[in-house]
Amino acid sequence: MIFFRPIILVLMSLGEGLRGLSDEALMLRYAAGEDPAFEILYKRHRVRVLHYIKGGIGNHQVANELTQETFERVFKAASRYTNSAKFSTWIIQIAKNLRTDHLRKKRPGKTAASRSKKNPDDMPADQTS
Repeated sequence: MIFFRPIILVLMSLGEGLRGLSDEALMLRYAAGEDPAFEILYKRHRVRVLHYIKGGIGNHQVANELTQETFERVFKAASRYTNSAKFSTWIIQIAKNLRTDHLRKKRPGKTAASRSKKNPDDMPADQTS
């Protein structure tokens, strides 16, 4: 147990040194392989992303799932991240896209059969029965 203690202290000190960095700098550090940077970003933005998603969906469980998926996408896109926009804007855009996709899937869409049915109000009076 004593053997692991110095390793934990080193990892904690690495994270502490990153806390003062901007979100953009943290994302670039994470992309370069500094894993503690992602944890800091997650802690900084999780609640905000959750509230943003929940505000448009209303379901806390679904909002939690989409929040996790948002951070998974950030995780996967780390190597492609460029500092061209604020990190907070970028992550909220990811959350917005996921929320929109969820709502689109949930909404009853028009099927081919419903599109082919004619509306009786659109038909001439002599063709309605």
